[in-house]
Amino acid sequence: AVQLSLKHGNTDQSTVMGYPTYGFLQCGVIGDIDLGYRFGQVALDIQKHLHNGQTNPRTQYLVANLISHWKDHISESIPTLKDAGERALTNGELEAAANAVYAISYRLFFLGRNLLDVKRNIDESMEKLETLGQQIPLTRLAIFQQAVDNLIHPGSDPVALEGKYFSEKSAFSEDTGDRTTIFLVHHVKMILAYLLQQYDIAASCAAEAEKHLKSVVSSVFVPWFTFYDSLI
Repeated sequence: AVQLSLKHGNTDQSTVMGYPTYGFLQCGVIGDIDLGYRFGQVALDIQKHLHNGQTNPRTQYLVANLISHWKDHISESIPTLKDAGERALTNGELEAAANAVYAISYRLFFLGRNLLDVKRNIDESMEKLETLGQQIPLTRLAIFQQAVDNLIHPGSDPVALEGKYFSEKSAFSEDTGDRTTIFLVHHVKMILAYLLQQYDIAASCAAEAEKHLKSVVSSVFVPWFTFYDSLI
């Protein structure tokens, strides 16, 4: 799509998917963060030019979720994701709207906000995802919902993601082949174990998460995994 655009000119499709995809691959696979970031910005700029200052919510989502955090603080992506989600919902793009809701909530978890505020946001987001009928982000956000609950109300094994909101045993027994969800389970458990000073368990979870790291290419999960892995 990028080569065709360079040869024949820009189209909606090249800026909605082509440039952002090329951008996040440069950031997350090739390792050229400057080039990848520029392609994300180019996609947004061309969208504004083509649509009188407006951008496609899918373009906004891809850039905010998979590119911008490589150079900007992740908190800066939240307003963009919120706008993308609201406009996607208006356009009837339920999957894009749901993904934006999910992305905002787990960012709040990583930002270290007050746990009660994070819980309140996740609870509200879970209700929205149920209304939208989007099972994949609903399942993945439940992982964070359970983790927050474990931190607020630690039981006998607060590292285990077993409780009111999520069951890792059920998730693994279904064997859906969803490598991203599998990564998230181990990644979140690694964080919980580190915070609770259970470093042997944290190291074990990190090793399992690393096996599935390619499933979250260019996402904010990659630098956060690297950060916690370096502490163990």
